[in-house]
Amino acid sequence: RRRDEPLWPSDQPLASAIVLCQDAGALLDETLGSLAAQSWKDFETIVVDQGSSDSETQRRLEALPGATIRICRAAARNASAALEAGLKLARGKYLCCLHAGGLLEPTYLEQCLFRLETEGLTLCGSPQPAPGAAGQESSPGDAARPWRNPPVVRRDQWDSADAYERLCRRMHRDMAGTGFFPCPTAGVPAGSLARQAWKRL
Repeated sequence: RRRDEPLWPSDQPLASAIVLCQDAGALLDETLGSLAAQSWKDFETIVVDQGSSDSETQRRLEALPGATIRICRAAARNASAALEAGLKLARGKYLCCLHAGGLLEPTYLEQCLFRLETEGLTLCGSPQPAPGAAGQESSPGDAARPWRNPPVVRRDQWDSADAYERLCRRMHRDMAGTGFFPCPTAGVPAGSLARQAWKRL
């Protein structure tokens, strides 16, 4: 965190993961599973239903554990409007937006949050096209399809869905200047360096 910044309230999650889902119930379990497997646990999960109409998606949404995952029903099927709806519920200092089908490496949030907190970055990540997306021109801010490891951004830098998409495009253009790093680190036990660094804070 920045030197002049107060400590984040202990009764609020450090990060919020917002998952957009539009008739993609078959992909939702895998995305939520990748979130549940994160080595860093201090984050909340918000699933935004973009007006899904198929019965399978509705069934899966109804089965989600309300105690740990919040569901936001957004009437608009537009991705930007859905992002705005999720943002209104998010309580974290940092935000990560995924589409159903998007995945995170197991130590992804831990590594991103460490760098965001210690290096004063506004966003950090290691975006990669989701499987099957090869050859399609797009950026990590594309609302049309899921990505692996989408950017994690500071909440105060994302005051709207449009601002988030601009940040993602900026990261796509100049990854070296915004904290891009390969994840996980080759040859290093997953999460070990980040956990040691967190303990020293």
